[in-house]
Amino acid sequence: MTKPLVPLLALLFVAFGATATLSARAQLAPPDAASAQSEPSETRRFRGVYVHGWEARLFVEAGRENEPPSWVSMTSAARASLEQVLPSAFEPGEGFRVVVEFDGRRSPPGRYGHLNAYTHSVLIERLISARLESRPTAFCDAEASVVWRGANDRTYTVSASTTGPTCAHSVALLIVRNASGEIVWTDAMPTAHVMGLNTPATRTPMTAALQEWIGYGARGETTRELPPWPHEQEPPESAGGFEFAPESWINRETYLEMRARAEPMFCYVQGMESLACLVENGNRLEKIGVQAFAG
Repeated sequence: MTKPLVPLLALLFVAFGATATLSARAQLAPPDAASAQSEPSETRRFRGVYVHGWEARLFVEAGRENEPPSWVSMTSAARASLEQVLPSAFEPGEGFRVVVEFDGRRSPPGRYGHLNAYTHSVLIERLISARLESRPTAFCDAEASVVWRGANDRTYTVSASTTGPTCAHSVALLIVRNASGEIVWTDAMPTAHVMGLNTPATRTPMTAALQEWIGYGARGETTRELPPWPHEQEPPESAGGFEFAPESWINRETYLEMRARAEPMFCYVQGMESLACLVENGNRLEKIGVQAFAG
């Protein structure tokens, strides 16, 4: 199968210390929270990958690998057939991915599964075939990197990655390294709280979102582009509606000197309303303030 079919589970198993047998896990798994808005579609034949783990029973249909997975429910007979191919015991942190073919029905759009996080549910009515394929990694593991140039042609590698059971529940990690590989800045935040990272549903679009997230800061901006600060007792002026709030250690004199030097500046979205801006300070990077979005 292709890499986007490799979803979820390792972190979920670790978090809950899943060491029970498969039958015990099935008993403890959370009940389906399926919407009952309308009747599911008519029974048809499905092929794809079933992902089984703690608080996760998902299906990725062949040909729809880059779409969000569907929550899975199944008849008692289908469950019994599926359990025949799954290990009866497993090590902590492991999950299972099974290539399946079955007759079943797909729900209309709604809110399904654990935390009502899935837009569709698939009912497995009759299992045709099942083959244990692998023990998967997390569903939203994605990464990207760019090169940012500091003063005097110094180069930095900026990398961004996400890890989590789903993209909606993943964490974004930003790391900046100098040319020697030393870490000079790090930041981490839930993707759900970062504009641009809060919408991708699968690994492929999340990779593109990460590239855009860090690519913005590598465009070559300098502190010359910070707004003026004409009056001591007032904050810097708004630049086209973009307010800049310097860090508490930066007074007006320091700010104006920094602005006059046109120092290379790396900014990245740090939430839903602002950018964090960094400059070089000796052998590390330092945050100089927050640039609010217009409006």
